[in-house]
Amino acid sequence: ENAKKAISLEPSNSDVNNLYGYVLTLAGEHKKAIPVFEKAISLDPIPPFWYLIQLGVAYYWTGQNEEARVAFKRAVERSPGISDSHALLGCVLISLGEPGEALVEFDKALSLNREPPAWCNGSRAVALVEIGKPEEAITTMQDLISRQPDDADGYRFFSKVLRLEGKHEDALQMAKKAVGLRSGHYDNFELGMAYFMLEQYDQAIPQFKKSIQLKPDYLAPHLGLAAAYSLASLM
Repeated sequence: ENAKKAISLEPSNSDVNNLYGYVLTLAGEHKKAIPVFEKAISLDPIPPFWYLIQLGVAYYWTGQNEEARVAFKRAVERSPGISDSHALLGCVLISLGEPGEALVEFDKALSLNREPPAWCNGSRAVALVEIGKPEEAITTMQDLISRQPDDADGYRFFSKVLRLEGKHEDALQMAKKAVGLRSGHYDNFELGMAYFMLEQYDQAIPQFKKSIQLKPDYLAPHLGLAAAYSLASLM
């Protein structure tokens, strides 16, 4: 409500529009945020990189990966020395099926920040699995959780790496640890996927629902929930 009031007072202020978009994304309303971010960018002839990152994240959450790639690339071009811009571009490249290119971006992010957030190293590990280096990916995640034992992202990404390698029981244990630490939308989604791969659809369904409740515009749990309902009905 405060952000809306600010917009009513200064509708042509790019910072106010960007802040309103950011508030919407924090509330899980990424679809509504996208046109607000686009307006903020249109109002600033040289938009700062964080405008572009926030737009890219909103596109990414709603499954608009090509649009997210464009936004993150613009962010990298605007400020090439920002680690997160490269890491986020790497994330969307994985979603687009380009793990080799993603790895280049993650390595650039690591060169700019030797202690990046766990999601950066975790996403890099996913890219390693997808280019055929699962042992390196698993070693990376083992090292990460040993250094950051209280970071839910480490366990969440370790679960995904193990799931991609078909180690579903181990993936389930890692996902449970992630949810035990935080129980965020991504954590519940990964736990849902671990149950799903073990064909425990009745366990997967409430996890996907929880993820959707926390982030209604996050596309992946909607797909997971639909698949779980479909397969559960056949059993």
